[in-house]
Amino acid sequence: MADKHSHLIIVRAVGSAFTVRIEPPIEGEDLNGVFDNYKNARGWAGGIRMTRGFKLIDEVEASQ
Repeated sequence: MADKHSHLIIVRAVGSAFTVRIEPPIEGEDLNGVFDNYKNARGWAGGIRMTRGFKLIDEVEASQ
C-alpha cells in the first residue's frame, strides 16, 4: 500500500466536468475519475481520503 503522506487527492473543475486525480499516481491502481457533477467527484475523493488517508486538495472549493 502507498504511503499516505506521499500522495495527494486533487479535485479540479475542467470545463463542465470535475476530475479527481491522485498525485503521484499509484502503480497498478487507477483511482482517478471524471465526473459530471461536483457532488460525485467530492464523494469519490472523500472516500479515497477516508480509506487511504491521503491529503485532499479541493481546488473547486478553494476557488469559490
